[in-house]
Amino acid sequence: MQANEQEMVAAVSRGRPGSHEAVMERYGQEVFALVVKLVPDVLDAEEVTEDAFVKAFRNIRQYNSTKAAFSTWLCRIAYGLAIDRLRQRRPPTLRLEELNVSGEMGAEDEELFIEEADNHQELLHRMLDAIDSLPPEEQILVTMFHLENRPLRDIAYITGEREGTLATRLHRIRKKLHQIMTDYDKE
Repeated sequence: MQANEQEMVAAVSRGRPGSHEAVMERYGQEVFALVVKLVPDVLDAEEVTEDAFVKAFRNIRQYNSTKAAFSTWLCRIAYGLAIDRLRQRRPPTLRLEELNVSGEMGAEDEELFIEEADNHQELLHRMLDAIDSLPPEEQILVTMFHLENRPLRDIAYITGEREGTLATRLHRIRKKLHQIMTDYDKE
C-alpha cells in the first residue's frame, strides 16, 4: 500500500493526467470526514476539503514520507485549513453523530437486555452531549483519538502539536468530561 501511495505522489508531482482525481478519489472521504467534524456546515466543509487538496497538490514536493503517511499529511493540511475557517467564522457548537447500540440476546434475557440497553443508550447520549459541549478543537481530539482510534503520533502530526502536549490535553479533556458527567448525575 505504501508503494502505491508513493506512486500516486510521484504521479501528481509529474503532473500525470488523472493523478489528481485518483488522489481525491482515494482520500477524499477521509479528509472530508475530518473537516466536517470541525466545520459542521457541509458546504463549508466541502470547500475546505477542496482547498486542502489544492494546497496539497501545490505543495506535493514538500511531502516527506519519512515523517507521515500521505493520508496523514493531507489530514494535517485539512486540519489547519479547518481551524482557520473556525477562527474566521466561529460556527455553532459541533454536534457529533449519534451512535446506535444494538445486540441480540436470548428470549430469557430480553427484559434484562432492554433495561441494560436503555441504560447504555442513555449513558451514550449523555456522553455525546458532554462531548458536544466541548470547544471544537477539544471535540476533534476526542474524536480522532477515542472514536477513530488514530495514534497519538498521527494526531500530533495533523495538529502540529507535540505528542506529550496532546496526551496532556487529552487527559485534561477526559477530566473535564468526567466532571460534566458527574454534574449531570447530580441534577
